[in-house]
Amino acid sequence: MAATPPQGVVRYRWQDPTTLAFRVEGRATMVQSLPLRKLAEYCLDHGGARDIRVELGDCAHMDSTFMGTLLTLQKSVQKHGKGALTLVGVSAPCSRILHQMGLDDMFPADAAAAAGGANEGWTVLPLETDDANAFKRNVRQAHEVLADVPGKCGEQFQGVVRCMNQAEQQAPPTPSPPPAAAVPAANNPTPPAAGGEPSSR
Repeated sequence: MAATPPQGVVRYRWQDPTTLAFRVEGRATMVQSLPLRKLAEYCLDHGGARDIRVELGDCAHMDSTFMGTLLTLQKSVQKHGKGALTLVGVSAPCSRILHQMGLDDMFPADAAAAAGGANEGWTVLPLETDDANAFKRNVRQAHEVLADVPGKCGEQFQGVVRCMNQAEQQAPPTPSPPPAAAVPAANNPTPPAAGGEPSSR
């Protein structure tokens, strides 16, 4: 069995005409969060996607930004209609993290093993980001969503969000790069440039 990438790789493909699937290998962090969110939101808005499935069988760790990004995408899916964001084949480490965060029941889950195996048909999602403002904004928004969760999760992150907002107010603004080029049709989705702005949800 091939070694799991330590820093995290995200792959994506259309599972069917209305289902966009992601496979996370290694560590899922703030680095993967914005590109994954941007592609998912584009396909929800313009590509005909209704459901999003996130395969976590090969995921060794999720940080708070990644979990908050999944919650943000879940809200986006719900706003579009009858679809769902489903976690597939969640690994033992990710199950423990979700339990510790009090997020066990926040996502529909498919206990069936993720597809795994060969990467044929999957495309690696580029993780580069040149827009520091968009990156920071996504981190903050992810934690704001976590702060809104009832119970211990929300209580834990309310103070974090206050500190982040105070730090942002005191920091000088970071110039944004020129707008990214338009994204090709999502029937054969190519991820938008990672520096672009995610949808405001």
